[in-house]
Amino acid sequence: MEPTPSTSHPFKEFVSPRKKRKMSHFSENEKVMVINVFKYIKETWPSDKYASKEEMKDKTSDILGISKSAVYRVLKEYTKTDTVKPAKDEQPTAKKVLHVVNVDESLPNMGLTSLKKVLKHLKFRYVKRRRNNALIDRNDIAIWRIKYLKTMKTYGEQKQPIYYLDETWVNAGHTVGKVWDDTTVKSQKRAFLEGLSTGAKNLTSKGNRLIVQHIGSDRGFVSDSALVFE
Repeated sequence: MEPTPSTSHPFKEFVSPRKKRKMSHFSENEKVMVINVFKYIKETWPSDKYASKEEMKDKTSDILGISKSAVYRVLKEYTKTDTVKPAKDEQPTAKKVLHVVNVDESLPNMGLTSLKKVLKHLKFRYVKRRRNNALIDRNDIAIWRIKYLKTMKTYGEQKQPIYYLDETWVNAGHTVGKVWDDTTVKSQKRAFLEGLSTGAKNLTSKGNRLIVQHIGSDRGFVSDSALVFE
């Protein structure tokens, strides 16, 4: 029996190339992973080969399956600040939390369903987002407020007069909040036929403004201290 030519092909011909992940941002842990992979490639780079940083970045991109520009951005941030930060206002979704949990060697791997059970056990609820977020003070502002209140208390105990300086503005189109409206005018057509108006229009906030500044205490305003200008 004569040998027939093999129709099989090398396995690598059937393997599709690794696709680059399109990510608009990276979490802090993902950025650290990029840096660690780059450092490992740099440390294990062949001694007889020129240490090209461009090739190292390209290899990091191939290993992680992310774009070269993403690797460049992360390394650039790390070079400038010697640290990496998560993207601003990044939403901590369940999938992002799951990814961080599963890449952490100190935590057990789990699926999305198991993670949701853990979150419920920790008293988290899956609800519609609200816009009325709580206001959280910065530490320096909180300290400033404490110092201010202590100073005000000291001045009060010493019976020292305390003056307050403030300013406001008055728009040129300032109007009253309520007006008398003719209820007999039901439509623009009738107003036009009878030569009437449909009511005074409320002026917009556009135009000139008067800035008013004054200073006073519990005894009243300080005389000759008002400042009004356009």
